[in-house]
Amino acid sequence: MRGHEFSESKRIQANNHSEHNYKFQGSCECISHRINVVIHIGSQCLEKLIFSEGKTSIDSMNNLQKNISSLRANEKRRVHYPHVTVLRSVVMNIESFSAETPRWQIRYALNLARIVGVYRTRKNLQYFTHESAVFLHGLSPWNVEPSVYAATNSNRHKTTLPKVTINTEVFEPREFRPTFSLQRSDESLTIDNLPVESLENTAIRMVISRPAVDALVAVSQILHRLTRFSHFQWQYSRSLEKQVKQSLLVRLDKIQKEHPKLGNYDRGRVLINVADAACESAGEAALQPILYAVFSDALVSQYKIHMNGHDYFADFAVPEVHLIIEFDGVGKMGTNEQEFNDALHAQLNRQNAIESLGYSFIRVKWKDLLNPTDLYNRFVRYSMKKYSDFHLRNSTLKSLLESEAVI
Repeated sequence: MRGHEFSESKRIQANNHSEHNYKFQGSCECISHRINVVIHIGSQCLEKLIFSEGKTSIDSMNNLQKNISSLRANEKRRVHYPHVTVLRSVVMNIESFSAETPRWQIRYALNLARIVGVYRTRKNLQYFTHESAVFLHGLSPWNVEPSVYAATNSNRHKTTLPKVTINTEVFEPREFRPTFSLQRSDESLTIDNLPVESLENTAIRMVISRPAVDALVAVSQILHRLTRFSHFQWQYSRSLEKQVKQSLLVRLDKIQKEHPKLGNYDRGRVLINVADAACESAGEAALQPILYAVFSDALVSQYKIHMNGHDYFADFAVPEVHLIIEFDGVGKMGTNEQEFNDALHAQLNRQNAIESLGYSFIRVKWKDLLNPTDLYNRFVRYSMKKYSDFHLRNSTLKSLLESEAVI
């Protein structure tokens, strides 16, 4: 639940990070000889990492990139500081990681190190795709420790990215997985000197190749970015969302004609239509398909409630049964104990006031998302007990989630 000030600050942040601020530089020329990449993560850089509910910022990536240097093979012996191998010819400096360094900071640095290492050691690489593109665009893939994906001109053999242990944190092996190109080389986007597939083509790849929740988390964030979704221009934002979705569907049709054997195109259309630009975080985007499977088109995201002269926006609502559903992400509760206490107090006051208008509340936490079947059943049981005339609605998405054993 948000008031005016919080929503506006989030809108401004989204605008600052919009695709239109990126610089189109064409495809980058890759290095033609093997090099060793040393990733140095300074303590000041780590302090500047911006994370909210798993969401990274382009600023944090820029700061880390400034500390990346390359060494030729005969210079590797000069690396005397504590480090780990993240690729056969890539090492990462870990001297600034302490026992108190949270896993997400180490994971972010490792994800970036693996991407940079692949880029600088694969001469036929065109641009990064799938989860790697989502990550580089400053969005949050639902798989937080993914393999590295990129379109290549040739040599599509997988490469193992080894298991990494930093302090007590263990990161399992991943792979570099080359794939085919969906766009012309002059369409490549460059983010901090790394070639990346466009947001639009990234959305297409995700809906035809990833589990439904993974795909929807990516596409909802992409729609939010492309539409610059704003609570205060709700109808306009929804109109833009409709246009962007239509553009994606046209692009999907074109790709289907060019690559008919890929399959999953009908599934991709379902996911594009269901994705929601109003979702402000990966957590909300992961919750949305679970709720849609229960309530179908009766579900409304960013539902406005006018109360005491102010507009508040619930993450999700089912207006016909006066149900409010809030996702309690870490970012909403501040960054220290005082901010947490203040946010909790304000949250409870808002909830009490809104409940006085006849609404019921259900709150969802991050840990709930790790058990989507239990979460789905929780909403079904609650609704059937609370509302005598409630009945489950069939939908294509519900059938898809059932087929993937999500619910």
